[in-house]
Amino acid sequence: MRTKKIEGLQVPVSRFIYGTATARMTAGENADDILDAVLESGITTFDTARLYGTAERVLGGWIERRGVRSRVNVLTKGCYQNEERARVSPADIRSDLEESLEQLKLKSVDIYLLHRDDPSVPVETLVDCLNELKRAGKFKLFGGSNWSVERLVAANRYAAENGLQPFSISSPSYSLAEMIRDPWGGSVWLSGPSREADRRWYAENQLPVFAYSSLARGFLSGKYRTSQKEEIHSTLSWAPVEEYYCEDNVERLRRAECLAEKKGATVPAVVLAWALRQPMNLFCILSPSSRQHLEALLCAFQLSLSDEEAAWLDLM
Repeated sequence: MRTKKIEGLQVPVSRFIYGTATARMTAGENADDILDAVLESGITTFDTARLYGTAERVLGGWIERRGVRSRVNVLTKGCYQNEERARVSPADIRSDLEESLEQLKLKSVDIYLLHRDDPSVPVETLVDCLNELKRAGKFKLFGGSNWSVERLVAANRYAAENGLQPFSISSPSYSLAEMIRDPWGGSVWLSGPSREADRRWYAENQLPVFAYSSLARGFLSGKYRTSQKEEIHSTLSWAPVEEYYCEDNVERLRRAECLAEKKGATVPAVVLAWALRQPMNLFCILSPSSRQHLEALLCAFQLSLSDEEAAWLDLM
């Protein structure tokens, strides 16, 4: 497993990050077997959130039973909107963070992200609050999930001008497939031609990108085949269909299938090999459900794509 050092963290961050938004973990089932396999593979960083049902409790229980706290980076997120309001405020940050620490059974986490943004809240207010909590020892680094480049720039400009810790990590959606609809509201993605300027900013600034939906929420997992005669809904759930099903993305998947056959690889390995060669400081959040699935994803590190193949995959 390849890792990178991120300033402020003792444990190097694995290029693949384990995402705990899985059926087993959010339902509170025992997940020790897959968590053991993930750590054994060299994955050091675990992504969870207050929103993910019992995932924090399951992850925290595993860390305690295995005695591996010093070997892993724990990332959790708070401040997800509800039906009534955006929930991005100092009070929401403090409340969600304390609940997360209680569920994880930890005194602090390594990384804390705001799960969503509320542009009506001044960045100064949020940066001040997050710095206060960092000084209190609640986390080492903080950042934003689904934060626009403009808001990140504004927040970090304020931090620099006032000698404060900046946003150190960003977690948008990013994969080979372009997100075409946002059924959740407040999502930020980097895929597709319309986000080229944002990708260029990340490449130039090298702010770590912890990309969620790295396999387009399963659209690029290989489960759905472009040659199948059945309706896509018979293979995939509503979410990847709603977010990614369009002619261009089907063509991207077809090309990934072609390259996978040519190279004797799997579709997700091709897609992840494409992601790993992007010029951004990129880390992919993945949620394998079994050791076999995990091993298939890790094959991406042994797969080489040429510039021409990578561009062809992305319809360029």
